[in-house]
Amino acid sequence: MKKMKIIFLPRYNYWGASSRYRHFMLSKFLNESNVKTSIYPFFEKKDNKIIFYLYYFIKRFLIIIFNKNSKFYVEGDIFPYLPFNLLLPKYYIIDLDDPLWNLEKINTKYNTKKWTKLIQNSSFLVSGSPFTLKYWKKKCKNLLTHFTPTTFKSHFYSIPSKSLNERKIGGWIGSPSTSKYVDDLFDKEQDLVIEFNWILVGYKGKYKNYKNVKVLDWSKYNEEAMAINSDFAISPLTYDSKISDYKCGFKIVQYLALGLNTIINDVGANKIWKDSLGVHTVNLNWHESIKNSNFIENNRIQSFFKENIASENVFIELKDKIQAEFQ
Repeated sequence: MKKMKIIFLPRYNYWGASSRYRHFMLSKFLNESNVKTSIYPFFEKKDNKIIFYLYYFIKRFLIIIFNKNSKFYVEGDIFPYLPFNLLLPKYYIIDLDDPLWNLEKINTKYNTKKWTKLIQNSSFLVSGSPFTLKYWKKKCKNLLTHFTPTTFKSHFYSIPSKSLNERKIGGWIGSPSTSKYVDDLFDKEQDLVIEFNWILVGYKGKYKNYKNVKVLDWSKYNEEAMAINSDFAISPLTYDSKISDYKCGFKIVQYLALGLNTIINDVGANKIWKDSLGVHTVNLNWHESIKNSNFIENNRIQSFFKENIASENVFIELKDKIQAEFQ
């Protein structure tokens, strides 16, 4: 039997988190599963996207033209930021990690038309958000969809087992753009930064110099260090109708892989994982939930991640779906 070949078209190079976890890792998994893949990111470099845009555009245009009968796996749209679909491959799958259709600053009329046609003509739509899949199934008749969380292999982190300690130290992983959620929480519940100590990875908010807050630069090593030294983690979100429901809740996936009991509010992407082992939803307030939630041993949380969310398991289902559609 001839070996299947799939061309991956991620939006970013390996430096982009969505591309790294949802495309580069899947491409590698398929290669190991006897599916030949090649991968061509649109934005190759992190900086100067506008300066190099024409070069990136021409390169992708030629890739599609010279491989017109090939199978493609695309992150978002074919040509980012264009208000129309200049060229669509004959066979392609769309993968959405973020609600890109809501984030582009394009005239609403053109933007809606562009994304609807793009997704309607795809073989099927993949997303780590069931809300994204539901949204597009309503807009596109007979659309096939598949849920695949943004994830990684079960041995990605190296965290030893530990006993349940006193609930004194909380952890968080994020970025400068998501630091606002921590700021909003601490503003509303000031007792959190008085009673608990915090280890915040990638945080750039206004509490960075507070005496009970330790800030670590983002790195995999620091994520592990945070987990080893924290008693629990938090995932606060503030509702935004254009973004909140259509994210993938990757922060919670990381916490579960790290074996951390996780406190969440019932907002947006947090709802995807609220029934997972080790995830605890805020009832009255965050302080009460941290103190009184029924915490689980970290090795049980890690086992739950390995069995239900780790890429070596969920990618098998996606591989079977891809092969069935592209045969």
